[in-house]
Amino acid sequence: MEIELNTKKRKKGGRFLFFVLVVVCVCLCVVVSQFFASVITTGSLSFNAISSTNISSYKFYAVSISNFISKTQAEESANDVHAKNAGGFVFFKDGKYYVLASIYQNKNDADSVATNLSTLSYTPEVIEISFEKANFSNCSSVNLKNSFSQFLDEFKIVYQKLYDISVSLDTFVFSETKSRIEIDSVKTNFKNKMEELSSGASSSDGVYFATIKSYAEKVESNLSNLIEFEGEENYPLSAKIKYVYMDIINSLKELSEALTEK
Repeated sequence: MEIELNTKKRKKGGRFLFFVLVVVCVCLCVVVSQFFASVITTGSLSFNAISSTNISSYKFYAVSISNFISKTQAEESANDVHAKNAGGFVFFKDGKYYVLASIYQNKNDADSVATNLSTLSYTPEVIEISFEKANFSNCSSVNLKNSFSQFLDEFKIVYQKLYDISVSLDTFVFSETKSRIEIDSVKTNFKNKMEELSSGASSSDGVYFATIKSYAEKVESNLSNLIEFEGEENYPLSAKIKYVYMDIINSLKELSEALTEK
């Protein structure tokens, strides 16, 4: 009887120890992800207004955590980055697949983040992402040319706003619910801008408009999915926001290159 009681005590003790270990592991994961997020959260929340007439090119600075020759390996690494509350976007450049933590407009911000990450046993690298803005040289009118050019800047504005939301979420200024409300507002504004462009487009510029529309629809879809996204332990909402705003910058790059070929 005494042996049986001791056995039951050991079982209860074992279950309690297991429970404690699980709680500790979960807490450590949360702390690590928040700490990592704080490292890559930098820069001002206020951006200067964009003037389409003064911009002929775009330039951004991404912080890469690792790079691979194999896309599969890069994607596997990206999954680990998601769990640390970073973007984990896979970007191809010069024959390599880079796993990006985040992307910045200011090189000093990117350099600062890279320096901080290097203290965490990473070997970060700042990747410049630059590309010419489409000039719409074959557009039928100056007004429509300006309208197309101004709409391209809406992609950058969406990136800026999502970046702000991500920072606010990481610094506990926004809750996840508030973040989703803000993202929905970003989506509505972007959609309205696209509708304005649609009403002013002419049939003679259909190739330009169709190309822009296809990329705009992708942005809308990404924002819709982001609003519905249920954060997981290995992929929190903040990491998903970072991934989406990097994807939008990549879409702007692809769109600008596609329009230049028209």
